[in-house]
Order: sequence, then structure tokens, then C-alpha cells
Amino acid sequence: MKNLIQIQIKRYSLLVLMCFGVASIQFSNAAEKLHRLDVNKKNPGGKDLIMTFEETKREGDISTVKVTMTSGASVASAMFIMQGVYDIAKIRKMDYLIKLSEKEEDDGSWTHNFGFANDSKVDPQKHFKLKDPLPDDDGFKFMAVKDLDMIFKGQK
Repeated sequence: MKNLIQIQIKRYSLLVLMCFGVASIQFSNAAEKLHRLDVNKKNPGGKDLIMTFEETKREGDISTVKVTMTSGASVASAMFIMQGVYDIAKIRKMDYLIKLSEKEEDDGSWTHNFGFANDSKVDPQKHFKLKDPLPDDDGFKFMAVKDLDMIFKGQK
């Protein structure tokens, strides 16, 4: 009888520990914070840079971001977007990033999907389970995060 009670206690203890483990994994995933950048820089004699970069979804190796631009020159706005994607790659601890899609929304904002990998030799079509082929354009090729370190490392 004593052995039966000890076995039952061990079973219940294991069940409780498993429940706490599952709960803590779910909590840590739910608490994962999505990335956001805002800029409002005045540029006397030129265009002010007023933009928002907001990661709206992080699923597997893909992040969906919404970019809203109120004002900004083309190079400055492109660099602002790259800063945001670079930050997400660093948060994810990934070595490469790639633009998978972009779409202008009705409100004038842009939605982008970016993929992240630790190997630039993977086939993006298979790795990211894409339905449509990527355009044959340099804007849709893997970029090394270490190459972007020269520009963005230490900036905020």
C-alpha cells in the first residue's frame, strides 16, 4: 500500500511539473514582443523623415511588417526599413534576411514579409513554403546581417 501511494505521488508530481513546463513555454511565446521603430527627424532644407516600422506578426522564420511613411526621401526611408529588418534579424539571432513580398495597402502603407535563415544557400521557395516564386530581382535575394553591421550596429 505504501509503495502504491509513493507511485501515485510520483505520477502526480510528474504531471504537475509537465503542466508547469507547458504553461511556461506558452507564456514565454505569448510574451514575445514584436519590434517597432518610429522616426520623426526634421531635415531643414529637405524632406523630414516621419515613418513607422511595425512588426505585426512573427511566425516561424517569417515576420510581417507594416511600414507607414508620412514624409521622407527615398534613400532615408529605405535605410529606415532596413534598420527595422536588421533589428528583427538580430533579435531572432539569424545570419541572413530576405524580402519575400511587398504590397501597398489601400491606406498608402506597405506590408512586407521578410524571411530569416542561418544559411543563405537554402532554397527560399522551399524553406519559407512560398506559393509564388520570388521575383528575379536583387531586392529579393538573401542579405548577410554581418554586412549590415557596418551600417546599423550600435545605432538606435
